[in-house]
Formats: sequence, C-alpha cells, structure tokens
Amino acid sequence: MEKITTLGRQLYAIALLGYGALFLLYADAVGQLAPSWPAWLPGPPLGGYGAGALLLAAGLAILLGKKARVAATLTGTLVLGWIVTRNLPLMVAHPADIGARNNAAEAFAICAGAWLAAGSLTGEKFNRGNGWGAGLATLDWIRPAGRFLLAGALVFFGLEHLQFAGYVATLVPAWIPGPLFWARFCGVALLAGGVGIALRWPARWPALLTGLMIFLFGLLVNAPRVSTRLHNPDEWTSLVHTLAWSGAALLSAAPSSRRKESPEDVT
Repeated sequence: MEKITTLGRQLYAIALLGYGALFLLYADAVGQLAPSWPAWLPGPPLGGYGAGALLLAAGLAILLGKKARVAATLTGTLVLGWIVTRNLPLMVAHPADIGARNNAAEAFAICAGAWLAAGSLTGEKFNRGNGWGAGLATLDWIRPAGRFLLAGALVFFGLEHLQFAGYVATLVPAWIPGPLFWARFCGVALLAGGVGIALRWPARWPALLTGLMIFLFGLLVNAPRVSTRLHNPDEWTSLVHTLAWSGAALLSAAPSSRRKESPEDVT
C-alpha cells in the first residue's frame, strides 16, 4: 500500500507542477482551475503568476519530499481560498451555469488531493511550539475532510456523465466502439467510486480502481486531444486534472491516521 500511496503523491505533485506552469504561461486565464480574479481583490496579473510560483514550489516540495506536508497543507488551504472567493460566488450569481459548477467540483477535488497528500505524510510533524507550526497544525484539523470532498466531486461528475452522456460520448476516441456505453459506464463507475471512497467499502478497491480509470481516461482521451490542440490551455488543464484526480483517488486508499503531535515536533 505504501507504493500506491507514493504513486498517488507523485501523480498529484506532477499535477501541481502542471497547474503552476499553466498559471505562469496564462496568468489568470486558467479558468478550469480558478475563475478570473474577482474585481474586488487586488493582484492581477500578479495573482496568477504568484499562484503559479506557489503551485510549482508545492509540487516540487511534495515530489522531492522536502517540507512536503507543509506544502500539501498550504496548497489545500490556498485552493479552498479560491473556492470561497471565486467559485462559490460565481455559482451563486449564475446558478444555471454548468461550467461554474464543474469548475467548483474540480477545485474541491484538487483541494481534497492536497489534504490527502498531507495526511499520507505521517512522518513529517508540525512544531506547535512556534506560531508557524501551530498555525499549520490548526489547519490540519480539516485534513480528514479530503476523502469526503473527493467522494462528493466524483459523485457529482458521475451524475453529470449520466445526464450528459450524449456529449461525453463525443469525447470517446473514434477507435473505441460503443461510445455511449462507455460514457454511461464511466458515469456509473464514478458514482460507485465516490460512494465507495466515502464508505471505504469494499476495502480500498473503489479508490484504486477509480484512480486507475481516471488515469486511463487521461491517457486515452485527454492526451490525444492535447496533441492536436497544443495551444489550448483548457485541453492542457483537463489533462492535468486527470493526474490530480487519479493521484487523489490513490491517496484516498491509504489508511486514515490522525496522530497527536507534541510541542517538540519540528516543522
């Protein structure tokens, strides 16, 4: 299981590197990750570039195992901030906008992946004896919610796959027969995976199979689309999403742990 957890972290870290590169290339235009910077918040285009630098640093930290738990915890908090200040206001303002709901669900899954990555790094500890470490340890209380955020996002997209099966079928490569069947199959599989991850039943198989399915989806569907649309940031973002989702799903298979830390723990 440790190898699966490590693979999940690596996939998620590579996804963060991809998000960071997209932000640096397109500043504030990575719509599928975070909507346009609100007019009432200062910062653009520095906000996009700053986010890109932070995500690159977090991805490298997790990939190299250097302050990885700190990086994962802060990443989850950062993405949660985007959800509160960007995604949710857009959903409230445009309740019928499917894109706004999809973007929010994607962001929740990315946030979940960060907290699942932090939870898998039980060897790293926060120093409660200083303000920085104490603050991180306080943020850590929300970490167990990662599995349920991911499960909710999977159920959401499973329902969407079934509701819009006709459109999803158009994304299935032409060389695969029965596109409508596969669209519906993926919808049911995402639903089952979300419920299974939330309940941890049966055992860890829902997480493992869901992670594999999403990775294959990226390999068979998103990667070929990117190859023909190299200058389309949305296609690249969709491909990076599959890495983040598959990594998060594999991380959700790890045993949950919530240990207490002493003041002598080091960040």
